[in-house]
Amino acid sequence: MLMNTEKLPLLHFLAEASKNEKEIPSIAELSGILGVSIANVREQLEVARQLGFVEVRPRIGIQKKAFSLVPLINLGMNYGMRCESSLLDDYINLRAHLELAYWDEAAKNLNNDQLDYMQFLVEVAFRKLQRIPAIIPDEEQSEFHLSIFRPLANKVLINILEAYWELEDANGLKFFTDLDDMLAAWSKRQVIVDALRNKDAKKGKLALESLLVSPIKQKSVEIKNRFE
Repeated sequence: MLMNTEKLPLLHFLAEASKNEKEIPSIAELSGILGVSIANVREQLEVARQLGFVEVRPRIGIQKKAFSLVPLINLGMNYGMRCESSLLDDYINLRAHLELAYWDEAAKNLNNDQLDYMQFLVEVAFRKLQRIPAIIPDEEQSEFHLSIFRPLANKVLINILEAYWELEDANGLKFFTDLDDMLAAWSKRQVIVDALRNKDAKKGKLALESLLVSPIKQKSVEIKNRFE
C-alpha cells in the first residue's frame, strides 16, 4: 500500500502522493487501495484530469502534474460565463486591481536581467506592429505583465493572472484592435520599463494604471494574428 488512505477519495490520495513524492499506481491498484470500483476510480480520475492535477497516458500510466490554479479557474469561469456573461468583466476588473495592488512590492523585486527581458519584449512587440501586415503581439503582451509579478513568487497571484490571459485568448478579447492604440499601449509599457530602471515606481504605476483603464476601441485595421 502506498500510504494510509482508508476511505480517502482519489483527490486526497493524489494530494498525499504529490506531497510525499510517491508514484501513482494503476487504476486497478487504486481501486483496491481506495476500496471503490474501477468505474468509480475512472470517474474520479477524469475529474482530477480536468482540474489539471494529473495526466493519463497510454502505456505510461497516471502522472502527477505541478499544482496550478489555472485549470480550475478556467473550468469554473468558462462554466460561469455561460450562466453570467458579466463574470468576464468582473475578472478584467479583478486583474487590473491585482496588478495595481501588487505593483509597489513587485517594482522593488525586479532586477536588471528581468528589466532587460521586459525591454526585449517591448522591442519584439514594436517590430511585429511595424510589419505590413502588422502582427498582434499577444504572447509578448501577456508575458510582459506576468514578468512584472513573477519575482514575487506568489503562486496564487501568478495563477490568477495566467488564467486571465488564457481566458482573454480563448474568448477573443482584444483590448486594442486599432493599430495606433496598440502602438500607444506598447509605448506605455516602454515607459514602465524606463521608470523601473530609474527607480521611479510612482511613474511606472501611473503608466500601468493608464494602460489598464484605456478604453476599448473597435476600428478596422489590417492585422495578421499568428505566433512566431
